[in-house]
Amino acid sequence: AAPTAALDAGGRLVERRQIVIADIVKRCGTRKIVSKEVVDAAMRVTAALIADDVENMEAAVHRAKALLEDAGIDTPEQLAGAAHAAKYFGGRICVPRDMGRQPAREFRRRLAAVYAAASSGA
Repeated sequence: AAPTAALDAGGRLVERRQIVIADIVKRCGTRKIVSKEVVDAAMRVTAALIADDVENMEAAVHRAKALLEDAGIDTPEQLAGAAHAAKYFGGRICVPRDMGRQPAREFRRRLAAVYAAASSGA
């Protein structure tokens, strides 16, 4: 994948992080996502995966698991909330409103890794 597409996706996430978090919290509610902090951690892990530019999905999932643990997302409820946030936001990205096709693909790939990492630990 083109590094510029991944960096574009990461830049948009960093630039709009608070808006993204607020949207996920508002639309999903804390019953499903546990807390704003869980969503923030899931988005930070997604951004880190973009920055790390991990191509292999298995390696990305492994890295996401470690990053979630480092962020203190380790209870079954928190992991389920992180998985829900990643899945929800992956479905919410709109091409071309939010970003181009390639950045969206890269973004969704990283969100899928966060979802897989959180789901396997939940």
